[in-house]
Amino acid sequence: MVSIPVLEPFIIDGSPSALAAQWKEWVDRLETYFAATTLNDDRRRPMLLLLGGAAIHKLGRSVAEEGPPYTYQTLKQALTNHFQPLANPDYERFLLRQVRQLPHESVDTFYAKLKDLARTCTLVDVEDEVRAQFIQGCASVKLREHILQVRVGRTVQVIDLNELACLEGEGPGISDSTAHRSEEVDGSSRIKSRHLIQCYT
Repeated sequence: MVSIPVLEPFIIDGSPSALAAQWKEWVDRLETYFAATTLNDDRRRPMLLLLGGAAIHKLGRSVAEEGPPYTYQTLKQALTNHFQPLANPDYERFLLRQVRQLPHESVDTFYAKLKDLARTCTLVDVEDEVRAQFIQGCASVKLREHILQVRVGRTVQVIDLNELACLEGEGPGISDSTAHRSEEVDGSSRIKSRHLIQCYT
């Protein structure tokens, strides 16, 4: 039988806006835990209070006392409503704008980092925010120039092929030798780029 690790409790600490994003991320992990353990709905409500830790247990009991009996879904939504007003899109956008590609960090790792950060935010248009910061924060001037030539409305998806070899031996950089294809998705063109990474000095 596969051993399933216990979910870490939710820690109520940090800025108010960060708490809203952290709660959303923790609930995502909780849902994954429930899916892995196949708990039924009757057991999910007490498990939310138990796994959430002392602070969530106290807050959840307080919220539940203010209304009718709570199911797992209604209690989860009540707690989400408690944290959500604390969200500050301007602060979340500020944090996203500070992210830059690190030395020797691959392009796809940098893109994934932006996506992970944006996923926990309450921004209106996540794709546009990620695309804008990818352009601003990527280390390669040539890659930035290539993306700026891509029609607005397309989603940038970067698949890094050979950059590791460049970083390890032949010097950093990415050329603009790029093969790409696009397809229509829900009426908008989504670009799927396969960048053929080459080294340059």
